[in-house]
Amino acid sequence: VGADLGLRFETGLFGTVVGASIANLGGDSRFEGSAITQILDDNEQVLVTGRDISGSFETVPLELPTYFRFGFQIDLAGTPTSVISNDPRHALGAMIDIRDAVDTQAQPSFALEYAFDDLVFLRGGKFVRNEFVDRDFSDGLAGGIRLHIPLGSRRLKLSYAYMGEGQLDNSQTFTVNFEN
Repeated sequence: VGADLGLRFETGLFGTVVGASIANLGGDSRFEGSAITQILDDNEQVLVTGRDISGSFETVPLELPTYFRFGFQIDLAGTPTSVISNDPRHALGAMIDIRDAVDTQAQPSFALEYAFDDLVFLRGGKFVRNEFVDRDFSDGLAGGIRLHIPLGSRRLKLSYAYMGEGQLDNSQTFTVNFEN
């Protein structure tokens, strides 16, 4: 059994929101069940027995990868309480997030989002991985665009996101949503 707990606090100051969470709280876990059971056919065996042999892998308990996150977000432009401008057609938000896990060092993230007239959204950010692997700057670099297209009383939302993943190259996500 594992649990995630979090809280979000809107400070009322310049659109600042503070959040914290702890994830993967729980005891040790182990893999069990049909996913680790195997039947060796007679032709797969080193010493042929003339029949199939059932078996299972022995697993060891693993600690859940518990981590703590703390972050804050601030409205730089676009809301009545924004730091720079309160023009609602041009919104700009900034976010800083720090993730600290039991098995890694603290890993910060930084991001900006610009929105024009609640129709076009541009995002950019950087996730800094602190593991002992040689990485270039593009690892953890992210960007995206989202479009809100009015369709009568509904809205079509199209999103594209990209993130550099180092040795895994990159991940790209396309999303389509309809909402009332």
